[in-house]
Amino acid sequence: MYPTVRGLVLPLAIAISIILAGFGSARAGGKTAFVEIGFVGVPPLNFQNVLLNVQAIRINPKANAAPNDPKWQKIGVPAGIGQGGNGTPELQIDLNTSQNIPQLFNTGKVKPGTYRIAQLLLDPNNPGTLVPDCPKAGTPEGCINYPFQLANPGSPINLVPAQQPLLAPSKGKLSQLVIQLTMAINTAPIQPGGTYTVTISLGTVTGPLGTVTGTVSTGSGGKAKHVRKLAVTAEAIGTNTEIASAPVASDGSYTLLLPAGNDFGTPNDFGTLYDLAVAGGGDSYGAARLPKLTSLTTITQDFKLSTNQTLGSISGTIKDNCVANLPIAGATIQLLIPPSNNPLLSDGTGDCSAPANFGECVSVATANTDNAGDFPLPGSLSTPAAFDSVPILKSGTYTMMVSAPGYDSLFTPVNATTGNKSGGNCSAGKTVVPCNLFLSTGYIKGVIPITAPIAGETTLVQVFAEDTGTNNIVSALPMPIIVRSTSSNTVPFTINVPTEPIPPATTGPRTFDLFATTIDLFQGVTDPYQGHKIAVIPDIEGPAFSSVQGACNTVGPNGVSSPDTISCVGHGSITGTVANADLGTSVVLSKEDVQITNTAVQNQAPNMSATNAISFCIPGDDYTVQRMELPTQGSTPPLMMPTPMPVGTPAAITVPPAPLAGGPSPTPTPAAKCPTTCSNVGGTCPGVCNNVGTVL
Repeated sequence: MYPTVRGLVLPLAIAISIILAGFGSARAGGKTAFVEIGFVGVPPLNFQNVLLNVQAIRINPKANAAPNDPKWQKIGVPAGIGQGGNGTPELQIDLNTSQNIPQLFNTGKVKPGTYRIAQLLLDPNNPGTLVPDCPKAGTPEGCINYPFQLANPGSPINLVPAQQPLLAPSKGKLSQLVIQLTMAINTAPIQPGGTYTVTISLGTVTGPLGTVTGTVSTGSGGKAKHVRKLAVTAEAIGTNTEIASAPVASDGSYTLLLPAGNDFGTPNDFGTLYDLAVAGGGDSYGAARLPKLTSLTTITQDFKLSTNQTLGSISGTIKDNCVANLPIAGATIQLLIPPSNNPLLSDGTGDCSAPANFGECVSVATANTDNAGDFPLPGSLSTPAAFDSVPILKSGTYTMMVSAPGYDSLFTPVNATTGNKSGGNCSAGKTVVPCNLFLSTGYIKGVIPITAPIAGETTLVQVFAEDTGTNNIVSALPMPIIVRSTSSNTVPFTINVPTEPIPPATTGPRTFDLFATTIDLFQGVTDPYQGHKIAVIPDIEGPAFSSVQGACNTVGPNGVSSPDTISCVGHGSITGTVANADLGTSVVLSKEDVQITNTAVQNQAPNMSATNAISFCIPGDDYTVQRMELPTQGSTPPLMMPTPMPVGTPAAITVPPAPLAGGPSPTPTPAAKCPTTCSNVGGTCPGVCNNVGTVL
């Protein structure tokens, strides 16, 4: 919800969101049941990513059902997910990130009944990808993509539990099926970019899901026509990231089954934190911030809404305050209201725009701008745009927050309007002020030294800005900078950054850390991890705020220069373990006090074979890794999203550059392009990458 955060603010956060377009009412003619699918991963060891391209799960009442049996019930990917290699929508899941907290796949409608078999459907042409950590000498390259194929291609991947039935969903009710995906390596490739052969097996898991249930005291069940059905949506705390949604039944009840951390039996340990937003059906909005949800437990949250509301719309245009008539594409617009369990917020006003209340409100509706800066994007017949059916408040206003990477967030009072004044009123008064808004920004100009690529090659450089001392990415270049062999030995850049102080502060300069990475290729395919050094520019005081149209301030380029040179060093990795890790533990990797990336600790207790493993794929260089811990969670809802804090002393780690391979070409021109990420002047290539181990 609030300014862009890349860091693992909540390491328990779910890997994907489930947006159930056209979910509809739970009544659905009384002949429909709902099944929610989730995955828990058991990946092989020593892999940075274990990615599966999942197209569907299907279930059948007969344990020995034939592939063409008409009783198969298919639960595909959520609506709006991109197409796979064979034109079928698919969702990519990472077994590494779902070892402790399940990754939701989707909720689908099925016929009520008893089911005895489940089947996993992967992309038949491209079932997935493996990215190993850097290997020992003499084995293929690490930190690159490797395809895999199944040991028995074409054979179904079935789950037939010994304890039958598999599940028995009943009409109008929500059932869960959490499937444990285990991958074993059969054969490894003998050359970089070759193919692994793997075996995938399925099992069932009890939990780790928690239940949120309650009643919505309207009884409408989403009866209003041509608007979204009344539903309760769980969001990752302090964001507008939808995790799962449940319709409100005709009796006013709802049930959500949500991924949840295990609290290990202690009252102040870790669960998973959610916000609830209630919207649709022609009723007023509702919101709540929940206490921690733990595995196999239930939270009851009731809502009291006003029914039969007059609905209006909110629309407008978002433009740049510094460049005349420049639309901002991809801006996010949200309606915020205080949660019902903390309606007055910290300062006692209930004002979601006050800095003292920053992060305490809940997003109940979201819109985005198109390439012309206009919002909302159009909806569909089954799922109208949220901003096209907003309950009109008879008194007071909503708080509307507008944000975009690199810009200052804007908060404005707003109410929906209808008729010849439709489009919303972005003011607290009765005079309608159209929602045509401008976002302010500032600029940082600088240079980064680089070793130019050899003739015939190019290097793409991307620059990021984050708040100093954090992993909170606030901006990136809209397009990477292309560096050629004929380019100069520096990369000039201009990046826009927000100028507003970080709430709850209201004054003072905002400072940033900058870092630059490259986009490299391996065997002609985009490499997930670069082979060039990462250049950093720490602790730059940002430009001053200006609200005057066109009078936006700039810092640099003098004094804004990296001490590092982007050069070709090849892949590298850091692997290790974290002692006594829990679900609040994460690890941050930094260079020269600039945070580059972070990771949750994988495979923790209560997993039977907990390893507390961490891994980073990074180019050879000097780094530090720092353990981070979330504060423990009590039994009451937190005011805002918790922030991890450093624990212990950071460890300094040097990853040696990959050894050189090849040699000078016998002709005056350099040797052929390296199959690895980059070439060196003189024709040498980075060889097999190095790995360094650590214990935190």
